[in-house]
Amino acid sequence: MNVHLFGASSFPDCANFALKYLSRMLEGDYPLAAPFLRQDCYVDDEVTSLHSAEEAVRLISESRKLCSRGSLHLHKFVSNDLTVLESIPVSERASDIQTVNLSRGELPVERTLGVQWNVV
Repeated sequence: MNVHLFGASSFPDCANFALKYLSRMLEGDYPLAAPFLRQDCYVDDEVTSLHSAEEAVRLISESRKLCSRGSLHLHKFVSNDLTVLESIPVSERASDIQTVNLSRGELPVERTLGVQWNVV
């Protein structure tokens, strides 16, 4: 078998192992993203809080680059900061955020890891 089946009972463990392994290998190149992907991740959801929009934009950029080196694609981004959202291509935002008019400043409630998150 050359690929792991999504939905198999072992998939969450394999996905976590691959992400953690990749982040350890590339930590020197991506010092902000590597710890984030190791410590703030559960299966396919990453959740964190940062001190500034600039730091969040840098984290997203580094995380996407780190993952792309392992042929992984991060997407479905959401943030409570419009500056951060505007830095993310519409196609890479969470589906509920793709159609939101960011100039109005109203963001929907998101669910992640069983928690409802009011991103406003």
